[in-house]
Amino acid sequence: MNAKTHSFFTLTPDKILDSVESLGVKSTGRCLQLNSMENRVYEIELDLTDEEAANISSRYDRSRVIKFYRPGRWNREQIQAEHDFLWELKEADIPVVAPIKNDSGETLFRIEEDDLWFTVFPKVGGRINYESSDDQLQMLARGLARLHAVGARKTSQSRIVLNHESYGHKNISYLTDNQFLPLDLASRYRKAAEGICDIAEKMFATVDVQRIHGDCHLGNVLWGSEGPFWVDFDDMVIGPPVQDVWLMVASQGNSK
Repeated sequence: MNAKTHSFFTLTPDKILDSVESLGVKSTGRCLQLNSMENRVYEIELDLTDEEAANISSRYDRSRVIKFYRPGRWNREQIQAEHDFLWELKEADIPVVAPIKNDSGETLFRIEEDDLWFTVFPKVGGRINYESSDDQLQMLARGLARLHAVGARKTSQSRIVLNHESYGHKNISYLTDNQFLPLDLASRYRKAAEGICDIAEKMFATVDVQRIHGDCHLGNVLWGSEGPFWVDFDDMVIGPPVQDVWLMVASQGNSK
């Protein structure tokens, strides 16, 4: 059975709980599904002993967040590149939420019979802030600049390069070749979209690219007691750093 025939329909509650417990913890059986468009994400409550409960520093330590990657979307190398980037950022003291490592230092795991890759994160509390003050915008800018500085240290051979071809021509061909567009609009749409890609090609020719978040809208920037931190690097790409900037600026609306 190839990856395309697998789906989340095989992901039963027992498998979700067993996956978390495979990392050496016990659950109470309480499982809450969290919002996610592409993947499946769940919050699992841990069954702590009295001694463990007495030693936790936050109520969030009572839970774990498990993320199952959509089958066929990313391969193992691509997901591992995301995890490696997150740990590079964490070790550089950049405020991100990195996946938990097991005793062997691994972060990526698999349900063999279902061909489902998953990872486990600590639960971290935070809120979305769609209207930032000038001081908060400065904190965002400084944090993102530090994130990009780490991203520029090395590259990733497995992640998608964001350019006119990958995000432009390939998607245009997919839409038109599969006849997803109304027949009376398809040719005009393709001509207009390819014209935009041709303009973009000249721009990308002079732009440096590197590892970036890739989906850096304000919904993926949470605010805690110490300021902003970044989550959900699932769409990490090799692209121009401004990609992360304009998504946050656009999310601000017209309030500034």
